[in-house]
Amino acid sequence: MLELKNYIAKRDRLQKILSSIRVVLSDFNLKSKEESVKADFHRLDDEKFNLVVVGEFSRGKSTFVNALLGRRMLPVSKSPTTAVISKIIYGETSEYIVHYKSGESKTVSESEFNDIKAKSEGDVLSLDGLKDKLKALVKHQEKLDDIDFVEIRYPLPLCKNNVEVV
Repeated sequence: MLELKNYIAKRDRLQKILSSIRVVLSDFNLKSKEESVKADFHRLDDEKFNLVVVGEFSRGKSTFVNALLGRRMLPVSKSPTTAVISKIIYGETSEYIVHYKSGESKTVSESEFNDIKAKSEGDVLSLDGLKDKLKALVKHQEKLDDIDFVEIRYPLPLCKNNVEVV
């Protein structure tokens, strides 16, 4: 935690210096340079640390993330389960927001989030049953393909200092 406090102190000091530089640039009417310094100032404010967990299907990524966070945030199963990218960030209250590739977003309940998962193949015995199952899988996949990612907001201490778990 000491390293984080040192980083925050250094970041704050750098932001004060950047503010002073902006005043000087403004005095000399150097607008483009002033805007560049302003952008750097805001980038420091918005800085995030991304912890990205990747791996093959059904290899324990969700189980690992749940253990890391100390709470079951992601559904787990022996078969492929988590079908979309999930970004866990700090929030004062629990919230699940589905972000679509179209740019739209929608807040859903935890149970609705848990329904956004990979469909299992199951046992299919008849040709008609196989056709129906295939149609259902294609329709389900089309819906999944519309989703860019799901943002999960939760008051987790690990995520409080701009840490995002993906």
